[in-house]
Amino acid sequence: NAFEMDTILTSHGHDNPASYGTYPRILGYYVRELGLLSLENAIHKFTGLGAQRMRLGRRGLIRAGYAADITIFNPETVAGPADFIDANLAPIGIEHVIINGVSVVRDGRYLGNDRAGQFLTRAA
Repeated sequence: NAFEMDTILTSHGHDNPASYGTYPRILGYYVRELGLLSLENAIHKFTGLGAQRMRLGRRGLIRAGYAADITIFNPETVAGPADFIDANLAPIGIEHVIINGVSVVRDGRYLGNDRAGQFLTRAA
């Protein structure tokens, strides 16, 4: 089974902590601390398996011709500290994020490139 998350960030009200912390929490707590699954298996469930299940063409794998969606993290420190008390805490240990080939996080700092993403539809 793939890991999937269906939260949405809002400009008002109380956000769900999963919006900021689902995947870093899985990597830090369930993979690193509890050892319930391997790092490779978790990454596959986040990326390739999810893209395959959702039929998102040219996504989820690092291959020529695929979208350059890449997250570089430190497996020793990655964590999702967000909870229902402070749902907006940023993840820890995320070094770089590239969306469609555009850097949106560099050296752990958000660059403000809000337009790097795109609306995705299922492939035929």
